[in-house]
Amino acid sequence: MKTITLKISEELREQLDDEADEQGYSSRSEYLRQVIRRRHEADRVRQDYEERVEELEKEVTRAEARTDELRRQLQAQNTTTENTGDLVEKEKRDRRGGLLARVWRLIFGGNL
Repeated sequence: MKTITLKISEELREQLDDEADEQGYSSRSEYLRQVIRRRHEADRVRQDYEERVEELEKEVTRAEARTDELRRQLQAQNTTTENTGDLVEKEKRDRRGGLLARVWRLIFGGNL
């Protein structure tokens, strides 16, 4: 391990010593090493968090696009179903009308 020298004010040195004592460290050097380790760990955690947020934002964008596509497909299917339903109803009316016309002719011998 290499030794470094820091020049700090007396007030800051006292604060550093107090914090080291409060945290249970035997020396300010031990305390400073731990502070630096925690900072590096916090930076790594922050980076991991930001990467995960970015991944989730991409997933949300893909899910929204898929939802829009499914919505368009459903609307197209509903339009087709409505049109098919209209055609079925017309066919039913035509068949009923044809059946009524035949019954009319059978009973009364003429056209409606």
